[in-house]
Amino acid sequence: MQRYTPFFVIGLSATLLAGCSSTGSTGGGGGGGTPSPAVFAVSAGTASEALADGQTLMAYNSLMSAAVEHDFDALETRALEDTAFSIAANDQGGLDVTIDGLTHSFAATDISGGTLEFDGLGPGPYYRLDSWQGDVVDVLDVSNAAHHQVWSYFWDPAGEAISGFAVVGTETMPGDVPSTATATYSGFAGAALTDSGTFNDTTRIVGDLTMSADFNAGQISGLVDNIEVLGGSAVSGTVALDSAAISGTGFSGTITPDNDLLTAFTLTDLGGTYSGKFYGASGEEVGGVMAISGDETVGTGVFSAIRD
Repeated sequence: MQRYTPFFVIGLSATLLAGCSSTGSTGGGGGGGTPSPAVFAVSAGTASEALADGQTLMAYNSLMSAAVEHDFDALETRALEDTAFSIAANDQGGLDVTIDGLTHSFAATDISGGTLEFDGLGPGPYYRLDSWQGDVVDVLDVSNAAHHQVWSYFWDPAGEAISGFAVVGTETMPGDVPSTATATYSGFAGAALTDSGTFNDTTRIVGDLTMSADFNAGQISGLVDNIEVLGGSAVSGTVALDSAAISGTGFSGTITPDNDLLTAFTLTDLGGTYSGKFYGASGEEVGGVMAISGDETVGTGVFSAIRD
């Protein structure tokens, strides 16, 4: 395995979310209707309660996970499709994490702040998981009220690394997503943008997110502003999460950065898609991922918000 600087070097420490168990046979929305291993909040409670009760929380489709592949030999980064992700509590006080069929068991001793990390050194494997909602021990504590969890990861078994974001949690039952009225959600969005002609030239950004759901019309949209480079400074511009249809408990749409943001990163073209789900017994939380692409740029992103 080649040595590198990990892509996801922090977990966001601010408390951004307020805050199952039954496995459903029908997943929600966005492109679906196919059977899914959804865990529903109405019976399982919060995400941390579901994990404590022995449930496995899965990002089982593209509404909930997004990843890229870092090719060290070819010196390039490529988008991946349908990267499955799951977590479960283990008897070592940590988490069993499975990404694309490869499982690593993190022990309690692998936890440091917002990070779980295992480094095999030399040619050995490297596995890293970062919380974007604070310290791992707090995220997993059963008193945590959040119904969804936001994770980023760098998964390198032997020089075949992938990185990305995943959102897992206890979802809203399809019949419990509001069908009338409107709601606004506030939270954050983050992204990792990589030069597709390299394996690790990555810029990480984060911003404030506002989403508006019109349940009467069955539409949801959002805006990311106050954007800054992690470890750096603020940048001009915004990113629109364009209006998308709510289908069941999910939604999928396109993203559009404005010209100021393109200029700030010296880009001529950048776009992509976002997709997500409603979490909590009555759709009080939203979370999801982004797949980002442009001229010589590839990336992944995540968004998370709670109802105002």
